[in-house]
Amino acid sequence: MRFGEARRELLRKIAPQEHVSDTLEAEFVAAFERIDQINSAVWRKGTGPTQRTLDTPYGRLDVERREGFQVFRNGEPFVRFPCLTDKPALFLDERAAKAAALLHSPDGWGTEYIEPSDRLFAWSASPQEQGFRQTQPIILDWPSSALPDDVIWSDLCEFVRPWGMTTDLSEFCKGLRKGWQLPVPTWIRVRQGVYELKSPRGLLSVSRQFGWVVTRQDLPLCHTFLGKQIVCGTLEEAQTLAVYYARFADDDRDKFYFWRTDPHAVSAFELICTRQALQQAA
Repeated sequence: MRFGEARRELLRKIAPQEHVSDTLEAEFVAAFERIDQINSAVWRKGTGPTQRTLDTPYGRLDVERREGFQVFRNGEPFVRFPCLTDKPALFLDERAAKAAALLHSPDGWGTEYIEPSDRLFAWSASPQEQGFRQTQPIILDWPSSALPDDVIWSDLCEFVRPWGMTTDLSEFCKGLRKGWQLPVPTWIRVRQGVYELKSPRGLLSVSRQFGWVVTRQDLPLCHTFLGKQIVCGTLEEAQTLAVYYARFADDDRDKFYFWRTDPHAVSAFELICTRQALQQAA
C-alpha cells in the first residue's frame, strides 16, 4: 500500500522531522524489490487491523499504518536521526517501511557500528535502556575443561544441583529458530568454551561449564518459576536462548526465563511454599 501525493504534502508540513524523504523511500523500495530475503518475508497480521508483524533473531518487527507507516522493534520506535521529537519515522510506502525494518533490524548487534555522523535512523530505546546495565558479575566456581565445544551434555542434573537446573530445550529452541525469517547473528569465539555477542541491551555471553550457561552483562538467565540458572545441553541451544531473551528487560518474569539481577532473589516457587506454610500455621 502507498499513500497518495496529498498525504505526502500534508506530512511535509505537519511532521517535517519524522517524514522520510522521497529519495530515501525510493531506495528502500528498490531494496524491497531487489533483495529476495526482504520481499519474500512473510508478515503476519498483528494485534490490530493495521499492524503487520515479523519475528527475527533481533526481535519482533512491527509495521503499523497510522498517519503514515511506522516501524517498531520490540516496541521501540524507528526514528530519524537526529530527531528532536523522538517520534517514529513516517513512511508513505508500506514496502519502504518493511524494507527499512528488515535492513535495520540488526542495528546494535554484533561488531558492526554506525558512527552517529553517518547514521540516518536509530531505534529509540526508553530512557532507562539508553545505557547498558553495569553489575558485579555473579561468579560460580567451575572446573575448567578441555572438552570440544560441540560436545553434547546428556545428563547434567548431578553436576549443576543446587545452583542450576536443566531441561530438554531442543524442541523449544527449534521452534524459536523456525519462526525467525532472518539469519541468526554471528557470535565471536573468545576462547574455547566462551562465545560473546554484542546486543542493544548489553553483551551476551555463553560459556561452557557443566553444560552451557547464558549471561547478559554478567546477569544469568534463570528459570522464572524456580529462580535457578538455566543450563543448556548444547552450544546452539544456549545461543538461541540468549538471542531470543535479549529483547526482554532485566527481571522481566512474563516468560519462561528471565535475567536475574539479584543473586538472592526469592523465586515464585519459594513464595508459594512460604504462603502455604503460613496458611497451615494459621
